[in-house]
Amino acid sequence: MNTRGWVLAFLPATAFLLVATACGGGTPASTAAPTQSPTSAPTVAATSAPIAIATATARPTAVPTPTTAPTPTPGISGEARIALGTLEYNFLLTGGNQRVFGEPIYDYAIRAALDGTLDPNASFARSWTANSDSTTWTFKVRDDVVFHDGSKATAKDLKFTLEYYARPDVITSPGAELRRNIKSITTPDDSTAVVALNTPDIFFNISYVSSMGFNIVSFILPQQALTTKGLAEFNKSPVGSGPFKVDKITVGSHIDYQAVDKHWLSGVPRFKLLRLMQIPDETTRIALLRTGEAQVIEGSRAATAPLRRDGFAILEKEGSRVAQLVVPQQWQQGSPLSVREVRQAMRVAVDGQAIVDTFLKGLGKTSLGYPVVDWDQAYVAHPIPAYDPAKAKDLLKQGGYPSGFQLDMVSFPFPAIPEGPEIMEAIATYWEAVGIKVTRLPSDFAPFRDTWYSQKFTKPTVGGFIFVGKTPIASQLARGGLTVASVSRVTQNPELDRLAKQYAAATSAEAYVSSGKTLQKLVVDEAIYPVLFEAGEVYVANAKFSGTWKLGKAPGSLNYTDLVRRS
Repeated sequence: MNTRGWVLAFLPATAFLLVATACGGGTPASTAAPTQSPTSAPTVAATSAPIAIATATARPTAVPTPTTAPTPTPGISGEARIALGTLEYNFLLTGGNQRVFGEPIYDYAIRAALDGTLDPNASFARSWTANSDSTTWTFKVRDDVVFHDGSKATAKDLKFTLEYYARPDVITSPGAELRRNIKSITTPDDSTAVVALNTPDIFFNISYVSSMGFNIVSFILPQQALTTKGLAEFNKSPVGSGPFKVDKITVGSHIDYQAVDKHWLSGVPRFKLLRLMQIPDETTRIALLRTGEAQVIEGSRAATAPLRRDGFAILEKEGSRVAQLVVPQQWQQGSPLSVREVRQAMRVAVDGQAIVDTFLKGLGKTSLGYPVVDWDQAYVAHPIPAYDPAKAKDLLKQGGYPSGFQLDMVSFPFPAIPEGPEIMEAIATYWEAVGIKVTRLPSDFAPFRDTWYSQKFTKPTVGGFIFVGKTPIASQLARGGLTVASVSRVTQNPELDRLAKQYAAATSAEAYVSSGKTLQKLVVDEAIYPVLFEAGEVYVANAKFSGTWKLGKAPGSLNYTDLVRRS
């Protein structure tokens, strides 16, 4: 059965429909799916022991008093500097802020245009087609893409990329699903990769091969370089086919990139050097922007008004993400977090609107829309319970914890939500007011993620905030957080597992929408995600430097292609 016709029909007009030409005549049309970032931020391998918490304090997000207006110059000639709140230094990650530091060196198998449509002219794959029941996908790739080590990129590298992230020893959010559903990948020639699936997946090209998916499986990995170097050495000197290659990595400080002479898509980059700087303190980032030592910074919502007034450009993907407080291991017997009434109490104990007004400056909203986000056709708006501390206490009593309980709270900086640690502190205060005893554990995201993915928390623990990209194909988000096989699961509820799989396997509009609505109602009733907010990614730039640069729709992406391309 050809399932493609209904895909275009049922998605909303704003769901970034894909160009049909990418699929070839008579083949299934594709649909773009903005998301990302994962419900989670997967890593290459879980190597850490139970979480080791850093002793650093929460990063401030205070806005300095405006001094002098900026001088609109692009800074040092031939160099671009971008100051971010946090960086990771693993070039094989599939989550977190990997696109920010991975995009300069990699090409996407399928790249999205600014409006979210998949663009075969800007992609390693020049076409993608599915058979009538979407159990076989065929990708035709370009023949002019060259890796930084001089080797030519072929369909074998696309095959290697998918197989690498499906390996059991590579702990990633999509890994279990790739292992379950990929029957085989063959490369009849250097320009063709054929992916055979065990069950139909009408969104395979979006979820796993495009920049609109919620992970970075879509970055093309060089088989020769990775197998020769090995994982550890590859991360010290990664190889890709993007417009920049890594020059120097200074962990905890910055990553330096050097432009290639000419890139097949970007042409000759307009600056030779790119530096991504890790600057946790926003006051310092703003100072670097004002002095011209950085041309672009990650900004908080509080910083936007004065910086806009002073002539800086504000770049925002409005309403593109969901800020999620992670409540892992909800299945753990004897844990208060396993009790529905406790999670419901945690939700109504927090004044979400006050947090939106105070920390997000009104540039966001409270939400129950996860994993079925409001870009998905199956989305239904559920009434948000009112802030009610008395009800929270009553729910704790109903759940068997009339005197509250002890809770570890891990707070960490996370890309594009610099307010996160301060919001976590506010939530801790709300919870303490109803009897929950909170131990605050400032950290970085990586150790929390590793312990979450290896299910090694020994005490009731929450962490936040992660900032997950939205998508009109939200079934991939459901798979990540709700299926028992996923490393990034937060629950092992068998009914949610069944519904998430049913939602993802739908081959008709009616089945997809029905499954998604039923799933989300149960998620809300069970308070699986008790605290959620919606907001956009915000960056601030020197207006002359940024010019007409747009961030686009792809989650977590800074769209370096347009930034580095000469006008």
